[in-house]
Amino acid sequence: MAAQFADYSPAGAGYPPSVLAVAESAPAASDMEVDCAAPPKAAADKPKEGAAAAQADSGGAAAGAAAEPYVRMKRKMAILMMSYSGTGYGGMQIQPEGGTIENALIDALFAAKLITKENHERIQTMNFQRCARTDKGVHAARQIVSLKMACNEPDVVSKINAHLPEQIRIMAYMRAPRSFNAKNQCTGRRYQYLAPSYAFCPTGKMTEADLAYKIDPERLTLINSVLAQYHGTKNYHNFTSRKAADDASAMRYIVSFTCEGPVVIDGVEFVKMTVCGQSFLLHMIRKMVGLTMAIVRGYTDLSILDVAFGPAKLDIPKAPGLGLLLDACFFDVYNKKYKGDKDHPPIGWPELDPAIDAFKLKNIFSKMVETEVSEKVIYTWLDTIAAHTFAPSVGEGGEAAAAAAVEGGPAAAAAMAREARWRRRWCFAPACAFDGGCYSTVCRDIVEQKNRKRKKQHNPRGYGTQKWRKRPKR
Repeated sequence: MAAQFADYSPAGAGYPPSVLAVAESAPAASDMEVDCAAPPKAAADKPKEGAAAAQADSGGAAAGAAAEPYVRMKRKMAILMMSYSGTGYGGMQIQPEGGTIENALIDALFAAKLITKENHERIQTMNFQRCARTDKGVHAARQIVSLKMACNEPDVVSKINAHLPEQIRIMAYMRAPRSFNAKNQCTGRRYQYLAPSYAFCPTGKMTEADLAYKIDPERLTLINSVLAQYHGTKNYHNFTSRKAADDASAMRYIVSFTCEGPVVIDGVEFVKMTVCGQSFLLHMIRKMVGLTMAIVRGYTDLSILDVAFGPAKLDIPKAPGLGLLLDACFFDVYNKKYKGDKDHPPIGWPELDPAIDAFKLKNIFSKMVETEVSEKVIYTWLDTIAAHTFAPSVGEGGEAAAAAAVEGGPAAAAAMAREARWRRRWCFAPACAFDGGCYSTVCRDIVEQKNRKRKKQHNPRGYGTQKWRKRPKR
C-alpha cells in the first residue's frame, strides 16, 4: 500500500512520513477475510437448546394446526316459519342477557354453521327481522322470520331443529328475494286468546265453585257483541303504554274479533277469541281482552269503549299473557306479486297445518291448561279487575276533551288534547288541574317572570332595548 501511495504522489514525496508509516503497518487487501454473502449472526439467532427448543417446536406445530384456511360463507335471504311455546322465555326479541326465543334461534343457527360468528354476535349484520315481537310467556304457531344465511346446505330444517329445544321448532324454510323484510311486507296478523269459561262468569269474588262454570249461548252472544265494537280503525292509545292521544301510530285497523267455543281441553272448558288486524301495539290485545272481561262480568258497561277510544287517559286491565297465541301471519301483497313464479312460491304452507295443529295441542294448549290448573294465573288475576275505577283521568284534556269528543268528534278532541299538553308546559299554579285550560293569574305572572329572566340570561347587556344605545358615527 506504501507503493500505491508513492505511485500517486509526485516523485513519491507528496505525503508526510506519518501517513506513509500508517500505510506500511496496515494489512494488505489479500490478507483481509470479508464474508459479504452472510452477515454475522446476532446473539438472539443462536440455536436453542434443550427444553426451550422442544417447546418452541411444539408451539409452532400447534399454531400451524390451528390456522385453518378462511372459507367465505355464501349467504342468501331466507324465510323461516317457526312454532314455539313461550313458557319460560322472556319474549321473542333478542336480549343481551339471553333467555328469549331469538337468542335460542341464533345460537342454533350458529351451531348448525348456517351463519358466521359475526352474525351470531351482531344480529343486524344478517338483516334479521320478525313479523311480531311476542311478549313474555306468549306463544306462536306460525311466526315468520327473515334473515341472510347459508342456503346451499341440504336439509336446513333438520340441522336447525337438532340444536333447538323441543318447545321451539322450525316448521318450514324457503328462499326469498334479496329485499324481503318479514316485518314490513306482512299485511296482517291473526292472534288467538284461550280463556277459561269462568273468566266471564258474573261479577263477584272468585271462589272454587266458579271453576266449574259453564258458559251459555246468551253470554257467548254478549261477548261477541262487545268484541264487535273493536272493528274498524280506532285510536288505541289507551290500550298500550307511552302513547299520546294525537299520536298517529296509535291508530290501528281491526278486521275481525270473534269468540268461539266452548271447547274442553284436559277436562277444563275454554273459549277461544280470534282477532285479525293489520298490526298491533304493545299489550294491545291483552288489554282488549281484559276490558272485554270487565264489561261482560259487569264491572263497567259498553259506554266505556267510547271513552277508551277518545283522548282521555283510561286505566284498562291487562289480561295475562298465558292464553295469547300468534296464530298466523299473512303476506297477501307478496303472494299476489309472485303468483305463478316457481322461484318464489307463496308464503303460507297449508300442507303443514296438521303438523302445526299437533304442535299447538302438545306444546301450547296443554301447557296453557297445565299452568292455569296448577298456578291459577287467570283465576287470580280476575280479582284484580275490581281495583280499576274505569274513570278517565284529567291528564290529557280531561273532561273538556271528553266533551269535545262528543260534540266535535275525534278531530276536536285531539286538538283539545294538544292544547292541554301545550298549557301543561307553561302552567305553574300549585292547584292547576290541566282540565283543558288554565288562565289563572298565578300562571300568567310566573310565565312572564320566567320569560324576563330567560331574556336577561341570553342578553345580559340588553342589546336591542332602551338600555343599550348605539355609538354615534364620527
